Amino acid sequence: MGALRVGDGTVIMPGVAVEGTVWAGDGCRIGPNCHLRGYVSLGNNCVVGQGVELKNCIIGDGTLIPHLSYAGDSIIGNDVNFGAGTVCSNFRHDGGEHKMMAGGRLEFTGRNKLGAVIGSHVRLGANTVVLPGRVISPGTWTRPGEVFTGDVNGRMEIS
Repeated sequence: MGALRVGDGTVIMPGVAVEGTVWAGDGCRIGPNCHLRGYVSLGNNCVVGQGVELKNCIIGDGTLIPHLSYAGDSIIGNDVNFGAGTVCSNFRHDGGEHKMMAGGRLEFTGRNKLGAVIGSHVRLGANTVVLPGRVISPGTWTRPGEVFTGDVNGRMEIS
């Protein structure tokens, strides 16, 4: 069991599981049947729907994660839309330390779990997979089924 605090007009549907501490802003819709764990912060007017799992995420206002998606250890901007089945992966198969682009350089993060940093107004097509530690620039759109391997400016591989 966890702690859930909700703002005005937020609706919690049946089957929502909370393990950790969750703050949801005003006018959100959470569930049915989603799993929120660790520390999760939702802005105002967000949707976290059917079969969604969020772990240790900060999510901006008006972001929609309506169904069958996962985001772990991620920061997600305002007005982002997750197509069905989108995954923001947070763990390397080799268990190694994540690297991330910062200031134009590839830097070690000191973390073995690190999801995505997603700018505002991003549209992730259905079944998009965002590899760990990736940064998605504001306004980016992905195609359905895309595996996002790096930043949109050149699709740089940074694993």
